[in-house]
Amino acid sequence: MNYPEDVYRLLPGVLVPQKVYTPPHNQANAALYAPIRFSTTINGAQVPGVRLQDALRGLLNGLNDANSHPTLSVTNNRVALRILWPGYEGWHFSNAIDAGGQQHPRTLAHIANQVANRINDFYREQRAVVGTEPDWNLRDIPFESLYLVELRNVSAGSWQPVICRHV
Repeated sequence: MNYPEDVYRLLPGVLVPQKVYTPPHNQANAALYAPIRFSTTINGAQVPGVRLQDALRGLLNGLNDANSHPTLSVTNNRVALRILWPGYEGWHFSNAIDAGGQQHPRTLAHIANQVANRINDFYREQRAVVGTEPDWNLRDIPFESLYLVELRNVSAGSWQPVICRHV
């Protein structure tokens, strides 16, 4: 993460140490979008991240800039999501996020909801698998303890979530 140092102290837990997805060589030079950051106001203080369980349920009243329209893609209406959870095979979901295109851009709240749904799909699919990293075994981590901190554009039309675990 490229946050200022003082922001790390405000995280609601520990960052999931995902490897950053590296695209195939023929896609490596694609222009990438700036990260999309999520923050919530709690008791008057702005904190990085949004609880995935809240985003999944559409409970995003405290999400800052919820009605903003971040750009996911100008060429595709749908973009992919990649998760490289430690100890598990890389997970890729094509058409994971409805970007809406230029005519109907999606709000930050809508994007948070869609990402939460895809992370929940990953979680349900992989939860029965025993991971090779004991500290990051999905069986032992409640979905309710996860926060979406940021989306990073890792290749053309492909984004990777930065996830935090509340401990």
